[in-house]
Amino acid sequence: MRRSSHIAVKVRPDQVEAAVAHYVSLLGVRETGRDDGHVELSGENFLIYVVSHDHPVVVQEFVSPTRAGARARFEAMGCRIFDESTEGFHVTDPFGMSFHVFFADGETSPPTD
Repeated sequence: MRRSSHIAVKVRPDQVEAAVAHYVSLLGVRETGRDDGHVELSGENFLIYVVSHDHPVVVQEFVSPTRAGARARFEAMGCRIFDESTEGFHVTDPFGMSFHVFFADGETSPPTD
């Protein structure tokens, strides 16, 4: 397993524009995409997705080399899996960390740098 260069920052809907301005100013990222649910900000070797969400949280992404057995491995370690898709799933572990697991053998890969 390796860490991805993607981070999702989920903020209340009324804070999306302030969060975007904050990260642009603080980290020097630039806006590279936008839709109704999120704003994509690109840095030199990372992406931040500012996501409109009722429950603010920061979500790091990790990459699993394969999907085979990944779900069972996380569940065996006491993790709660939710928001599954063909590309991966979100996890909350027993210690409160929330993160996304992306399958490297999926159709779309996140940047590796």
